[in-house]
Amino acid sequence: IEDLPANVSMIRRRLRDPNLVVEKTIVGKRTRTDVAILYIEDIADPEIVRNVKNKINQIDIDAIPATGYIEQFISDNHYSPFPQAKTSERPDRVIMELLEGRVVIMTEGTPGVLIVPTLFVSFLQASEDYYDRPVIATVNRLSRYLAFFMAVSLPALYISLLSFQPELIPYQLFVILAQARSEVPFPVLVEVLIQELIIQLVVETGLRLPTSIGQTVGVVAGVVLGQAAISANIASPAIIMVITITTISTFALPNYSMVLATRLIRVLFILVAAVFGLFGFSLSWFILITHLVSLESMGVPYFAPFGPVRFGDMQDALVKNFVFRIKRRPQSIPVLDQKRQGEQNG
Repeated sequence: IEDLPANVSMIRRRLRDPNLVVEKTIVGKRTRTDVAILYIEDIADPEIVRNVKNKINQIDIDAIPATGYIEQFISDNHYSPFPQAKTSERPDRVIMELLEGRVVIMTEGTPGVLIVPTLFVSFLQASEDYYDRPVIATVNRLSRYLAFFMAVSLPALYISLLSFQPELIPYQLFVILAQARSEVPFPVLVEVLIQELIIQLVVETGLRLPTSIGQTVGVVAGVVLGQAAISANIASPAIIMVITITTISTFALPNYSMVLATRLIRVLFILVAAVFGLFGFSLSWFILITHLVSLESMGVPYFAPFGPVRFGDMQDALVKNFVFRIKRRPQSIPVLDQKRQGEQNG
């Protein structure tokens, strides 16, 4: 909820560890907003805790109306589209993050909390993964990685193949695509950008309207506009399918901050692929992965356990192992106590 003492008490009720530390401070010269920093003293790395405190204490601003303001001040890379702090409104998820050595930042008047440091893989993991059977959770998690790839790549890959390397498309499929595009007056790039713009406007409209109306408007607008675009020869059926699959894949991601980042990256991929073709598509992925590897969250490598490689964390990255087999806390985040459970379990 929006009350800071109540939020802290919800954590204390569920995490009855005497080593749980709650340090309060005031941020904002005029609003005098209460901010609480939570961590477990014998687990969290002192350097990370010190880094968080220093960044918060250095904030000099009139008002802090929400935790989003704090996130912008404490991010290591302000120009990256990727979120470098995770938000959550679930006490159970916050407790598990604390037990893995992370630091939680709570703000008066905001129901969501900030969790640092964070990793890229955590934005493709859902809380439900830890309550489902490992096989089911692994399939769901792999589907999210596939959804991220499709959300970023599908329109750019469509442009690359159709405009630059049509020989890589099966002949029968290429004939169908060519016939569908024969009456479309725009180049492939313009066609993709028009549909991308339309679908983004539909999504934003659905978010701003009341829930019952927004869902109806989104469905009706998607169906009507798609059919109208095909009938008017403004778009081919293939691009409607590509944009639809891309949009569905985008919203399959469990974190909205990652959804926003994916939408921006997709447009950049489209522009590069329209200029350089399949080479540009490959180059875009190379630059994206290089950027992820270079990012840090509170000094912790953002793309771990993939870069740098942490083999011990792979059991909870792409796949979901049994809880009783995850004996230690993640190696990707420095902690004082690596042991999570007894060796006799399982």
